[in-house]
Amino acid sequence: MTCFSLLAIYTGTKYNGEEVFSRGDGIVRIVVDTERCKGCGLCESVCPKKIIVMDKENMNSKGFNTAKIINQAECIGCGFCATICPDVAIEIEVD
Repeated sequence: MTCFSLLAIYTGTKYNGEEVFSRGDGIVRIVVDTERCKGCGLCESVCPKKIIVMDKENMNSKGFNTAKIINQAECIGCGFCATICPDVAIEIEVD
């Protein structure tokens, strides 16, 4: 597993010969650090695939409902969620 920077994703870094940002088969994965997340919902609002929702059932140790990924395989790796997150709680990983 490799963690790519958003710059690498935006510039079309290749992984196994294919452009990272064009993949939707699960090779790109969103990772939310739930302890850093304050549940502002900005990531949910910018996701073009609408695969990020606020988890209304669970809270982190600080009492916030956090972001939850509902369909990882749909992720296209655009990085909008990680870019907009004011808490730096989201990373894009590539297998």
